[in-house]
Amino acid sequence: MVVPRYPDRDDATTGPPQRYAQSWVIRRLVAAGGSRVAVYDVEVDGAPVYVHAKACVIDDVWCAIGSDNLNRRSWTNDSELTCAIVYEALDERMPTDPGGRGDGARRFARETRLALAREHLELDEAGAARLTDPRTAFDAFRAAAGALDAWHERGRIGPRPRGRLRHHEVEPVVGAARCPPHWRIAGSSIPTAGHGACAAAASIDSQGMRRCVSGACEDRGMAFGQQSGPPASARQVQQLAALVERAGHSDFRDARGPLGLTQRQAAGKFTRDEADTLIEQLEAQADAEASADVEPSDTAPAPRAPRPVQRDEKPPVRTTLRTVSSEILAAELQRRGWVVMEP
Repeated sequence: MVVPRYPDRDDATTGPPQRYAQSWVIRRLVAAGGSRVAVYDVEVDGAPVYVHAKACVIDDVWCAIGSDNLNRRSWTNDSELTCAIVYEALDERMPTDPGGRGDGARRFARETRLALAREHLELDEAGAARLTDPRTAFDAFRAAAGALDAWHERGRIGPRPRGRLRHHEVEPVVGAARCPPHWRIAGSSIPTAGHGACAAAASIDSQGMRRCVSGACEDRGMAFGQQSGPPASARQVQQLAALVERAGHSDFRDARGPLGLTQRQAAGKFTRDEADTLIEQLEAQADAEASADVEPSDTAPAPRAPRPVQRDEKPPVRTTLRTVSSEILAAELQRRGWVVMEP
């Protein structure tokens, strides 16, 4: 299964629910299919690719291509277009009946799967032709993604492995964002494993809004890797990019390992607090290196490795905000377009 690396809407409000839902669905698939389930995302030249179209091939027999999603809204309300194909012509290449149900292998479904394999694994036609067995193709996808993941973990040293697939990792949803949608709280099948989703009741607050009353949904804050708060300004991102380059990295993706950036941050997406913290860190590092260059020394100083950003590190600005009155904070948030209500 190949999915986008990031949701199409990934701000502080819409990102956590989408990641929670995706994580929940993947856990259910893995629980049902075990090692037969694999999830990947796509990158080209290190940049994630978002593809809106969907394609599904089952047993090299049934194929569907279109725009709709596998949910009720997409099937009943949105304007979508999808075509399902069961081609009559059989494909005589082995295996001739991969589903084992007497349906054979259909030429269109198999050729569609092999065309996608050629693109994702960067193979020629001869290489893709060796993947007519779906089990062989499954193993090839896993091996290619593993090799590309390992290359990134080594700091992208040496020749880049062939292929565009990475093993998909859903960034964890923590704190209040872990609360499942409240339309599910009233049900009886709420997941309690994985990220610790709450299984509590909901109450109606004074504004008529449904609120979770579980201790599991109390706001414990978000880890450094989560997007909590307004996004960084273009000026902050430009300043960060210049400091990252000054530190010896070509871009955010290149700095992901040394600086401990998340996948989102490696794509250039930071909150204002995250950007301020990283700017302060890189500026301090640059000042220290400049001072070391000025001081005379008999031996050349050892190069300073960038200090990794700790995921649970709280920016200094949060400590400062503790001294600001609630009225001033509320006024500033409203000035920035946030809706502020009393607890």
